[in-house]
Amino acid sequence: MSSAINLKLGARKPAQAGKPDASAMEMERRIIWVRWLAILVSLGALPFLSSSLSHQSLVTLLALIGLGAIYNLTLLVIILPRKPGWLTSGYISAIGDTLLVTGGVAVTGGLESPFFLAYFVVTVTTAVRFGGLAAIVAVLTIALSYTAVVYYDNTVAGTSLALSALTNLAMRTGFVAITGIFVGFVGDRARRAERALEEELERAHASLSEVTVELNRDLEFEQTCLLAAEKGRALLNADAFLLQVQMPPLIGQDESAPAASTLYIDWSPELKTQYAGVDMTGARLSLTPAMGEQVIPLSDPNIVLPDNPKPLPAGLWYRVPVFHGARAIADMIIGFQNRVEPLRQTEQELMLTFAERAGIAMRNAHALDQAQKLSVTDSVTGLPNHRYFHTRFDEELEKTKETGGSITVMMIDLDRFKVYNDSFGHAAGDVALKAAARTISSTMRREDTVTRYGGEEFVAILPGVDIQTAPIRAQEICDTLAKVFMYNPKTIFAPLTASVGWATYPVDAKNRDELLNRADLAMYMAKKRGRNCICGACELESVAALDSVLSEVVAQLASADTVGPGMVATLEKRLGQIANSSHLEELAEGMLSPNSEATLEALNALAASIDAKDPYTSGHSQSVAKLAEDLGDMLQLSPAHKNQLRLAAILHDVGKIGVVDKVLLKEGKLDEDEKLIMRMHPILGARILQPIKAFRQILNVVLHHHEWYDGSGYPDGLAGQNIPLHARIVSVCDAYHAMTSTRPYRQRRTPEFALAQLEAGKGTQFDPIIVDYFIQMMRKRQAENPDALEADVHDEHPTPPDVAAAG
Repeated sequence: MSSAINLKLGARKPAQAGKPDASAMEMERRIIWVRWLAILVSLGALPFLSSSLSHQSLVTLLALIGLGAIYNLTLLVIILPRKPGWLTSGYISAIGDTLLVTGGVAVTGGLESPFFLAYFVVTVTTAVRFGGLAAIVAVLTIALSYTAVVYYDNTVAGTSLALSALTNLAMRTGFVAITGIFVGFVGDRARRAERALEEELERAHASLSEVTVELNRDLEFEQTCLLAAEKGRALLNADAFLLQVQMPPLIGQDESAPAASTLYIDWSPELKTQYAGVDMTGARLSLTPAMGEQVIPLSDPNIVLPDNPKPLPAGLWYRVPVFHGARAIADMIIGFQNRVEPLRQTEQELMLTFAERAGIAMRNAHALDQAQKLSVTDSVTGLPNHRYFHTRFDEELEKTKETGGSITVMMIDLDRFKVYNDSFGHAAGDVALKAAARTISSTMRREDTVTRYGGEEFVAILPGVDIQTAPIRAQEICDTLAKVFMYNPKTIFAPLTASVGWATYPVDAKNRDELLNRADLAMYMAKKRGRNCICGACELESVAALDSVLSEVVAQLASADTVGPGMVATLEKRLGQIANSSHLEELAEGMLSPNSEATLEALNALAASIDAKDPYTSGHSQSVAKLAEDLGDMLQLSPAHKNQLRLAAILHDVGKIGVVDKVLLKEGKLDEDEKLIMRMHPILGARILQPIKAFRQILNVVLHHHEWYDGSGYPDGLAGQNIPLHARIVSVCDAYHAMTSTRPYRQRRTPEFALAQLEAGKGTQFDPIIVDYFIQMMRKRQAENPDALEADVHDEHPTPPDVAAAG
């Protein structure tokens, strides 16, 4: 949009006192130049008047022309820059110009002076500039001045005015008066029309500014378009305003598809009544592509409805395309039902300016919608993401609580997706995720919401679905997915299957977190059953079921490719979910018992997964557990304590699952920073076991098995008997096994060397009594079998290169 249009629409503001506006000043400058032209013409006429004028008259005329030049120069140099308000006084200007012309008439023949015509110029210019009243003042001044000149000439000549002279005088002044009054009247009407137009433009400009603010205040795209149609009709005083928008698709929509047209309409009350029975769903305007921003008159435009076209009412119709760069993003169709005269130029300019500003507002709103949708949209599947799920779920759960109804949450996890990804690549995995998203979405109702929860997991919110309907819906999802076969780059067809777990409010849980936890655990139970299965939270009310879920949770985590701090948080969350999942107090006490077969299976899998990260650590946890169990026999511990000691030894390094691979698997000695990272693993291990009440005593062993007897160990600097007994036992067994295992940067130490190091560490690193019993146990083994010590030596093992860094 050109700045000229904006300047024209920025209607002239009232001039400050004594300061005319720019257009008035420009007119005054032009009139000054007209005076200069008149002065030059007068000078040019002098040679022709010299024969009929006396010497005295010529001198007087030259003096008057000089005075006129001085007068004009004064206006140009002094009055115009410093006192411009004087120039806008019609009376001053009329009297000044009249007196100047009268002087010229007086010296050039009075009644017969050819300069009499200058009176017409003064009258007309005064009327045009200042209106009828100023013209009347100019006419009266001219009549008096001209009569005075004629009377003076006759008095000097000593004659009286003849009747013919009086008639001539009357006719001349009458013509001047009629001309001035007529021009003044016409000028007044023109001025009133101009003022009305200026006021209209000022109101339009003010309204346009207000509308611009409103359009950019509510940046939701749909609301912006509706508001543009409403405000556009009011601003242009039209009977109909139709806004057809062709914006590009939002994130998550098919971006290769052409932009869909959406029609927003605002009718006058009369037309609203006329179109009240017309269904505008899917309506659009049939328009040819437009070239550039312009106001285009339309003849007989039609609204195309899904069933048939419907002509718009008779009247004047205009089209204004809205562009973003070279691309048309919308069309404004403005209708005037009872108007006959075409649009004025200023109205067309107003339309174009409104179109430009509305287009900017729509683009901004669309960009904001894009950004907001992007923030809650999964980039792979186009489904809402984890963030959107929580917002939507909270809204639906609150509605359910208010209405007293039911709501079901379903966790949907694709089966063996990691294997699929590893076999066929991530690109094929993304294709599978998209197919799964489309398939799951196809089973949803309009009021349901399905989102990508993370990885290969989806979650569905099903308002109104109760505990009887939930298994039917879950089975529908499983069956529909199982019918989808993915063709992957290795020319193998693979089915998509999923395990689905659900929980229903208020039957299965009383709050949002418990509902989500139980749905998640039910999904793990479905996987444990063999995958491509469903499971409800109501089926989790048994110790066996929860132990089975624990086994599945840990097995999946243990199969992860990498370890790190994120794994610790995941374990904490999952184990916490299980530990807090039951409604029954006695079940909560009995679940996850350390003696449970499923629990032992899961914990062994977890410990083995840590050992398996490095070939040098294979079997370490089980070997330390065997040494600790035998040492427990030497110390005559009770069966319950020996069982705790064995589990603690199995899990003593569980925190290493939170240590990054580059530190955990480093081939060589650790630097100081890496040692600090490694020394965090007891704390991380304790965090993992914290949610399970039955493991609290094991937790203390995991946390303190690197404490030194003299108080210089970590993480808490405990000393002597303040270190838990089982931690002191595990410390000795761990150190012995570390020293007798091969490292990537050194060979294994002999059993005798290791025992000597333990003996040297009595009272500093190790409990002296525990070391004595350990050495006694190993000597006993040697006495029974001379090769027993060598049999305990391993070619694989993890941790530090000497006693101080063991474990």
